[in-house]
Amino acid sequence: MSTGAKVLLVLFGYPIAELIVAIGVASVVGWWWVLVAFVVCIPAGIGIMRYGAMATGRTWSAAVATLRPDGAGASPPLAVEAGPGRPAASPASAAQRSLLIPAGALIAVPGFLTDIAGLVLLLPPVRRLIARRLEAAMRRSLPPSA
Repeated sequence: MSTGAKVLLVLFGYPIAELIVAIGVASVVGWWWVLVAFVVCIPAGIGIMRYGAMATGRTWSAAVATLRPDGAGASPPLAVEAGPGRPAASPASAAQRSLLIPAGALIAVPGFLTDIAGLVLLLPPVRRLIARRLEAAMRRSLPPSA
């Protein structure tokens, strides 16, 4: 199957699959509840995206500050500093927090399949697994150090 055929399959198959799932759910709970679910998920997803963007910014700045050899520059924000029972921010935790943004985007898109995908992406073990794989892929793409 060519790349163009795969793209067309996704472009047409995804909305059809979402429609089939919505009809199935509506036959069980009714169309009003399906509409309520869609209307509630949009602002919830946007809120998760906003939180993820703020948390990612704070975590990345703290992680970068810990990577500086002389500690020069701004100090890490208080929200992610190391403390009793709380480790210092690391690039891995920053990568995990950055995955909140696509999770929120998936939840904000109307449809049950995207909501389920977004909810799965919100699970910390799933985010850890994806962050580890992304880190490994980035390390493979770096040139060998001398």
